[in-house]
Amino acid sequence: MKCVPSAQDTFALMLRSQVAPALRRAGFKGSRQAFELPSTSTWRILGFQKSTLSDARRVKFTVNLTVVDRAAWEEARLAHSYIPAKPNANIRGGVGWESRIGTLMPEGNDKWWEVRANERTDSLAVEVVDAIICWAVPAMENPPT
Repeated sequence: MKCVPSAQDTFALMLRSQVAPALRRAGFKGSRQAFELPSTSTWRILGFQKSTLSDARRVKFTVNLTVVDRAAWEEARLAHSYIPAKPNANIRGGVGWESRIGTLMPEGNDKWWEVRANERTDSLAVEVVDAIICWAVPAMENPPT
């Protein structure tokens, strides 16, 4: 009996073997669905968010971005004990700048990609990484006000 990878498996493999190495070459640190563009003064976090409609056949996903001044984050943590030590791009924190990648792209609309079970992801991974490099990185380095 041959086991066919689910869309969840295919998505995880794409992130691990194609997207993460490309993001690391671009200066990011991280793994799985969370990456950070290192900075001493700000948190610059990127997160891959899967849709609640995802299942074994397909995974819909987008990219969330958060940029927060580290001092402002610490101040918010002192005022609110429930705020974690580090921001998470997939959880709205209300501190700093937050965006989805699609709003930064030329179309200006929310952007969701889709992975299907056991499909090749080479071109999709390139498309996602290109969008991050072209649109997310510049915004994370100089967030819109």
